[in-house]
Amino acid sequence: NAEKKLHYVLTFPKEKQLIGTDEIWESEHSRNSSLRDTMDKHAAAFIGAAQNRPDVMTHVTGIDACSEEIDCRPEVFACQFRHLRQLRVPCTAISPQTLYPTLRITYHAGEDFLDPIDGLRAISEAIRFCEMTGGDRLGHAMALGVDLEDWYTVKEHRVLLRKQAVLDNLVWLYGQMHRYNIQNPKTEGYIQKRFKKYFTEIYTRNLQDVKNSLLYSVDVMDYYSSLQLRGNDPYLYSLNPEVDEGRFDALEEKIREETAVNPWKILKGTERYDELSTTLYHYYHFNYAMKRVSDEIDEFTIPRCVVQTVCMVQEQMRYEISRRNIGIECNPSSNFLIGTFKDYLKHPIFRFNNESLYPLYDPRSQIRNPRILASINTDDLGIFSTSLENEYALIACALEENNAYCPEDQIILPDNIYKWLDNIRQNGLDQSFIHITRS
Repeated sequence: NAEKKLHYVLTFPKEKQLIGTDEIWESEHSRNSSLRDTMDKHAAAFIGAAQNRPDVMTHVTGIDACSEEIDCRPEVFACQFRHLRQLRVPCTAISPQTLYPTLRITYHAGEDFLDPIDGLRAISEAIRFCEMTGGDRLGHAMALGVDLEDWYTVKEHRVLLRKQAVLDNLVWLYGQMHRYNIQNPKTEGYIQKRFKKYFTEIYTRNLQDVKNSLLYSVDVMDYYSSLQLRGNDPYLYSLNPEVDEGRFDALEEKIREETAVNPWKILKGTERYDELSTTLYHYYHFNYAMKRVSDEIDEFTIPRCVVQTVCMVQEQMRYEISRRNIGIECNPSSNFLIGTFKDYLKHPIFRFNNESLYPLYDPRSQIRNPRILASINTDDLGIFSTSLENEYALIACALEENNAYCPEDQIILPDNIYKWLDNIRQNGLDQSFIHITRS
């Protein structure tokens, strides 16, 4: 009986893989090819185990991408996470009618970032590329709730990133402005100017061997369209559409044939894309000169107008995640030590969910609260030497101690504090993957 109650989440750590110096090898292999190969092997082993030992594998209820996120994007895990989620193996060892349960996903994103825009993009890409749905979880997601004004002030508005990340982040932000209908001409002008600089340095200066390249006419939204392909298997795009006439038709046919057998290799909504977007995606993975330049580090300043825009995007993302019913695992000790905030009252969990603490509209933060399914958890017990009780106590003490210093009309009653904590506790129980329905 005890064994029947156990369930497991398989963890896949992220790994860096910088661009190498072997031109031939880099031209034949995608970015992060080693980890992609490893994920392919893990997925094959998982599927084999599900077919051969379904009585054991039905206790596996989730998959988790964890560890350091810098230089390893959600795109690396997307295909195989979708593959495993779509797995439908008849569990005949249990019952002929029983199918292998739909796996839930936890993706750790938006905690360790060099720029909040980069963290927000990682969260957005994890949700979209892994096709996360209600019942899935984000690990940490600090970029989604951190006070951006404070963060950029601490960093003196200066950011140090690889050129590829700078280009991708700014274009992603531009796309979110259009998606959420956020109007800020100064930010748009800044992004367009920076886009021209980085796109020229990475792409157009390395097109000497390509005649009549489509890439000379690329604008910000063209590039944003290519970002939507990042969740697809890069080897479907190994053919260069620009090489000769008819190559794009051959590429489309190759994608159709492959995805007819393995539909998880293509993200929903990206089955057909124009030649310009696919060409950009091809070069992103297989052009050695462009990859080398894109790996260079650059330092730049984030102006105040951009910070204001990111704040608006951040708020819109919180509401979207709340509507999708995607949970967030918060880890107070870990987040405090890794993050830039130095007061537990500034922990993002209060921006995620303040039910029972404050009204739906919080006058202190001047924003409405999305009431996301956030929970308190432990993280790396061996490193942080903590416990679940300690994590709850840290947040409870921060709220209680604040009452001694805040104005009388802002005091939070102890009953409300513990009511909020119980609500967060219930969120944690509701997020457990053990509740997956087996059908």
